[in-house]
Amino acid sequence: MGPNRYIVSDCDSVGVLYENQHYTATPEEAAAATIKAGLDLDCGPFLAIHTENAVKGGLLNEEDVNMALANTITVQMRLGLFDGEPSAQPFGNLGPRDVCTPAHQQLALLAAQQGIVLLQNSGRTLPLSRTNLTVAAIGPNADVTVTMIGNYAGMSSQICNFFLNIYKILSSFVM
Repeated sequence: MGPNRYIVSDCDSVGVLYENQHYTATPEEAAAATIKAGLDLDCGPFLAIHTENAVKGGLLNEEDVNMALANTITVQMRLGLFDGEPSAQPFGNLGPRDVCTPAHQQLALLAAQQGIVLLQNSGRTLPLSRTNLTVAAIGPNADVTVTMIGNYAGMSSQICNFFLNIYKILSSFVM
């Protein structure tokens, strides 16, 4: 795709792909498959450990690795990460005020809306009827907020609670 982006995995996801999901028979096959699929950077040690042996074993060629490195390093160069003191660079002082802007919130909403997938509409359940509407939020995470944060650093300015948001939406939906 070129120098305007790089693709990074969720932390340890390449390891999970191999160790837990058994997508490939060897860790080297997992490294090769993910890089060939377009992954440039692994958040975690998996690619650092297994990519060299994937190349030595003929599962991956050096050009694929070079492209992943070029994508990552080019973006880092464009961000000024090799130009001295990071805080003196154009993006060196980004902070919380730059994260939850209305434009970013609108983009996150759009991404969530476009990511919704209905796998099966058995019994023509949807669309929901505006009369006799009953919805259940079931499970250990239905009415929590801390779990929704996950294990990522930082605190969101707007933590979502699944149950309360569903209740709010459905309350305005019912006539």
